[in-house]
This record gives sequence, C-alpha cells and structure tokens, in this order.
Amino acid sequence: MKFLVLFLLVILAAGSAHADTAYISDDLNVAIRSGKTFQHRIMRFVPSGTPVEVLQRDDDGYVLIRTPEGTEGWLEGTQLSRQPHARDRLAQAERQMDGLRDRLAQVEDRVSTLRDERDQARARVQETEAAIEAMVTEMETLREAAARPMEIARENERLQDLADQYRMRAEALESRMEELRQSEQRQWFMAGAGVAVGSALLGIILTRIRWRRRNDGWA
Repeated sequence: MKFLVLFLLVILAAGSAHADTAYISDDLNVAIRSGKTFQHRIMRFVPSGTPVEVLQRDDDGYVLIRTPEGTEGWLEGTQLSRQPHARDRLAQAERQMDGLRDRLAQVEDRVSTLRDERDQARARVQETEAAIEAMVTEMETLREAAARPMEIARENERLQDLADQYRMRAEALESRMEELRQSEQRQWFMAGAGVAVGSALLGIILTRIRWRRRNDGWA
C-alpha cells in the first residue's frame, strides 16, 4: 500500500515536472550538456530568455530540461528563472503597451465617430424641429385662409338676405305706388268727369236762363 502511494506521488511529481516551465536567465548563451558535470558533452547553446520545459530537478542543483526544438540536456538550476528575462518582459510590456495604444486609438476613433453621429443626430433633430415649426406655422396660415372664405361666405349670405329683404320692400313699395297712381288716376278721372258734367249742367242752366230772359223780354 505504501509502495502504491509512493508510486502515485512519483507520477504526480513527474507530471508536475513536465508541466513546469522556466526561462534561461543568463545574459549569455547557456550550454546544455548531456550530463551534470563539465566533462559531459555540450548538446547546444540556448540564448537567454528562451522558455524551456523542466523535466527533472535534482537535489544537487542540476535540472534536466527540454528546449522548444526538442533537445534535452542538463544545466545548473541557477541558470533558470521563474520569469522571462527582463528584456523579454520589457519587450512583452512594450507589445502590450502598443496593443493598448492601438485599442486606445480605436476607442478614441470610435468615440470620435459616436460624437460625430451624435452631432449629426442633434442637427437632424434641430432640422426636424424647424420643419415641424414651419409646418405648424403653415397650418395656422392655411387655417386662417380657410376660415376667411367661410367668413366671406357668411357675410355674402347675410348681404344676400339683406338684399332680398330690400328687394321685397322695394317691390312692396312699387306695388303700393302703382296702387296710388291708379287711385290718383281714378280720382283725376272722376274729377274730370265731374268737371265735365258740371260744365255741361252749367251750360244747360245758363242756356235755360238765357232762353227764359229772352222769352220774358218778348213778352
């Protein structure tokens, strides 16, 4: 049972070692050897800042690594760092800064575009409000213009009624005058007839008076 637990711990430790990543920390190229001592053959030189996979760490300070190209070899643990080289970190920070600058420029462009769109929207709103105000004014003018013919029509209707009343009065007066003329003509006719009859009677009377005088004188 203890052997099984130890076996599992070794497997977990091996897995952790394979998952561990370190960086070459020296400013120069670091030699990777086939063994732990300087008598072992140099496999290759690895530049500083190169990420390597840690395969094994020994108690004597040596570490077995694997390069990105797949070369496996030993080097001293002091030549490894948990973090990338300062130069690489600076370059990475600069890249991040450039990315942030690009994003900031994009955001600024977007903000500028939104501001332009906002200004255009405000201008359209102002134009719309001005158009609405002009339409309201025009509607008021049309309403007044429409109301004026109605007033004129009502005034014409009133004047027409008044004219009809005057015409009816005039016709009544004309009829009355015609009756008066006819009555006056009848009166003049009657007066003329009376004068004529009176003149005839007077003539007859005068004639008879003269005749009597003559008869009396003859007598």
